[in-house]
Amino acid sequence: MAEPDEIRQVERKQQYAANAADARLLLDWALKEMPHMDTENEAKPVSIPETILDAIAHSEHQIYLGDDLGPQDIVRLDEALGALSRITMPVSVNTLRHTDSNDTGRSLARKFSKKLYWIAGITVFAVIATEVILDYSSAFWPTADAEDSYSFGWYLALLSLERLEPFIYGALGALAYLLRTAKHFITARSFDVYRIPEYYARLLLGIVSGGAAALLAASVSTDTVVIELSKGVVGFLAGYSTEFLYRLVERLLEALLPRVDISSMRTARRGLLETTNRAMPASVLSDLTKSLMDRLGSAKDPDERKQILEMLGALKNRIGSE
Repeated sequence: MAEPDEIRQVERKQQYAANAADARLLLDWALKEMPHMDTENEAKPVSIPETILDAIAHSEHQIYLGDDLGPQDIVRLDEALGALSRITMPVSVNTLRHTDSNDTGRSLARKFSKKLYWIAGITVFAVIATEVILDYSSAFWPTADAEDSYSFGWYLALLSLERLEPFIYGALGALAYLLRTAKHFITARSFDVYRIPEYYARLLLGIVSGGAAALLAASVSTDTVVIELSKGVVGFLAGYSTEFLYRLVERLLEALLPRVDISSMRTARRGLLETTNRAMPASVLSDLTKSLMDRLGSAKDPDERKQILEMLGALKNRIGSE
């Protein structure tokens, strides 16, 4: 039976050999493929520090000769692997293995991309079926009648399908984004399978965003024209880019909040003007002036600034009259 020290020594050698193999894999990619990753500029050799090259060569030499390992050898290789990983970031040993082009369909990146293809195919079929059913429903089913439960049931089904349409288009937009992103990451050898749950969450977010955006917007306005959009188009845009929904919500808030502030300022202005003929302590006038000056410094809307300036003018006249 092997002694515990011998077992630990064997485990250290195995881990050391695994780290050396990882370092060699990452170094070969950095020297051969990394210079060609920048497609806009001419390929340039990657400069790898001599300390990293020496540490990897030393580890391979030790493994080949079967020399005993010292703590300094393990630390030296770990530091070299960490420094090399920072140079090749976001590509790592894991992403290289998960996107290995020599793997005949067994890599995790390819398995995930195949799942996306299947989901995208099902979603496209759902979109086509939805459009066909909604466009030609009147030719297949009679007009809904309260006394005809069969027709009324189909009417409810069509109504539900119409409400689900933007959600389906949101899923299609999210899948278009995910397929484009996955292709980029796989080609760049930076696809990380540990982020697959994030990709599925992005798909669900696209579905929700598509339906929510369709409820909030029916058109897109530019400086010169207003473009009417169908719910499907709005859903697809929101599914492809969740920023579309975020900006839509922000614009709605920007359109509503300034009006609330301005209306409240106008009410306060009327109240102030109504009290100009009443006695008001100097301390109250001073505090009110200071509050308005602070509000003026943070106000960005022109109408709001105008209201504040009018109120400050009324206060100035009130103070001058006293």
